[in-house]
Amino acid sequence: MIETIAEYYSASLVITPEIWNNNLNKFSECKMIFDTGANMTSIDTDLANRAGYKTFKSSTGFITGIGGTIPAKFAIIPNFRLSGIDFGPMCVNVVDFPENYNVNAALGLNFIREFSVAIDFNDTGGIIKLNPTFDINNIFDLYSFNLFESRFGVFTLK
Repeated sequence: MIETIAEYYSASLVITPEIWNNNLNKFSECKMIFDTGANMTSIDTDLANRAGYKTFKSSTGFITGIGGTIPAKFAIIPNFRLSGIDFGPMCVNVVDFPENYNVNAALGLNFIREFSVAIDFNDTGGIIKLNPTFDINNIFDLYSFNLFESRFGVFTLK
């Protein structure tokens, strides 16, 4: 069982995982909305640039939400860490988040769907409990991916 603290922000729960920063050659904290309504994890364009992620565009890449549909770029986070556990690479959408928004990413279902989730709410947010549906102690299961798909998103390795 993995537990992480979540805080309320603008009617959402926000967590603080770490993502690998290619430019700094180390992990950096990232404020992410825990977004069960998003199919895929998204990060802000500025964050992707600061972390040194190469973005690529797909002819089929679009994000649809309440505000409409926008074209999306993609990037690979080389390593995603939550509560001290490294989960390896994750494919993410790269989009422009609103200015003056205190969150620069949204954790989507490409990650969340791999867990049974329970949330214990409190006055400031809550504790999110993630129970993996895979063997988290088996490195081959944790990092299992083929040429076109990692556990946390579709991508091609070049």
